[in-house]
Amino acid sequence: MNKQNNSPKFHTVVTINVRTEFITRNFKVIFTNNGIFYPLLDYFINNQFKSISWQNNATYIVGLFIDYIFVNKNFDLNNDRNRKIYFMPNFIKLLQNGSITNEGEDSLELFWFPKKISRVNSLINVLYSFLDWYYKKSRNKDSIFVKDYNDLSMNEKILYLRHWNNKRQTSLLSHIKTLDKNPSAIYEINKKVNFFKSEIYDIKYFDNSKIIDLLFTGFKRGSDSYDIRNIMITILMHFGGTRLSEPFHLFVNDVMEDPNNPGCALVKLYHPEDGYITYFDKYTNKTVELTRKEYLQKKYNLTPRNLQTGTNHAGWKDLALDKTGKFNYAIVYWFPTWAGKLFWDLYKKYIMEIRPKNLYNPYLFVSTHHKSFGLPYTINAFRDSHKNAIKKIKLHYKKEFGTTPHSHRHAYGQNLHNSGLSKNIIQKALHHKSPFSQMVYTLPSVEKINQVLNEASNNINEQIFIEKNNENFFENLKEKFLR
Repeated sequence: MNKQNNSPKFHTVVTINVRTEFITRNFKVIFTNNGIFYPLLDYFINNQFKSISWQNNATYIVGLFIDYIFVNKNFDLNNDRNRKIYFMPNFIKLLQNGSITNEGEDSLELFWFPKKISRVNSLINVLYSFLDWYYKKSRNKDSIFVKDYNDLSMNEKILYLRHWNNKRQTSLLSHIKTLDKNPSAIYEINKKVNFFKSEIYDIKYFDNSKIIDLLFTGFKRGSDSYDIRNIMITILMHFGGTRLSEPFHLFVNDVMEDPNNPGCALVKLYHPEDGYITYFDKYTNKTVELTRKEYLQKKYNLTPRNLQTGTNHAGWKDLALDKTGKFNYAIVYWFPTWAGKLFWDLYKKYIMEIRPKNLYNPYLFVSTHHKSFGLPYTINAFRDSHKNAIKKIKLHYKKEFGTTPHSHRHAYGQNLHNSGLSKNIIQKALHHKSPFSQMVYTLPSVEKINQVLNEASNNINEQIFIEKNNENFFENLKEKFLR
């Protein structure tokens, strides 16, 4: 039996201190027998504001990929078409199943242990993001295809493999393109590598019958006060379908009364860097239009939260925007629609009575803790409060039970689906980008989405939230909690 050693086989990882144009920080560096693997270091510097965990994941998966290339160095990929086609699928299969047999043997001597499918999915996304970035920035890459594969450097081999997998459409992350031309192709690959099993059957969503209890018992303070800020964030996720990080980018003025639906909140999720804002410059006495990145820097000397590290970081997924161009925002679609009215009343109470005045930041949600008073509210602080609220209503806090923050977005999607809404409406409400370019012409307008959601709200209210004999559900809520 071979001795198992799970340490990297053909590379070493060290941490170095690098000064960039903006900051000085530590970066992970991969060393191979050819020295520093500079493409990854360049990638980190180009994304210097991303989190340490993101950097660790990228270092880990790129290192494994380098090891995998090394153990296959004696194969002639130029002339072995089958090996070339299945080079990446086999790598993914090894990640999932491990390289060690039941007898403890490992012919590749990688000694990789099996990983959960969710972990493999996450790592492959990280790897392909790096590969795509490296391929786009590389010059003279065409020259590598006239060389023998075994004569290529590690950098060139990585470019070659990325190019080949894109060209042959065997990249599992380019399955959308494959489906377009050959719907069965990706299924065949999935069968062979046992990868990308759908996790939809394991998705847990928050129990709708517990949401009111969570909001107004879990987040209750004392006998007659409520944690309005955390109630609002939870409403945004459960009834607006936002991801956990998205409310933490909201500015105070990103919420307004909907002109088309008086008494209801209109919430706009602006891109944290490129979102549009009008700003009155007191030094020039002029109103100027700026991106949020420019505005934060100019007025507050701040960086958008998606570019920050540490506890102030708030991620931003590349969601489909309802308004692009200079505006760059997405609209929160309330479902059921009465939630927008509740949110508007909570917002007014929060602004008038809770959020401190004259703060040196524009963010809607801020801390009221004495040690961080007035600073932007952190995701970790919300997680802790949400967890305590879950326990307060006697629920177990665990992803498998659908009681973590992200379970609210799942519940939102499930409610849309259960109401029989079309896929186009659901896609737009969840701000998912269309996988097929031609579908963009069939997507409904903002007005159409709101109309359909409003009609469907009457049905789901009766099915889930409201007893049929309680026609004044919202008014009772408002009277009870906002008096």
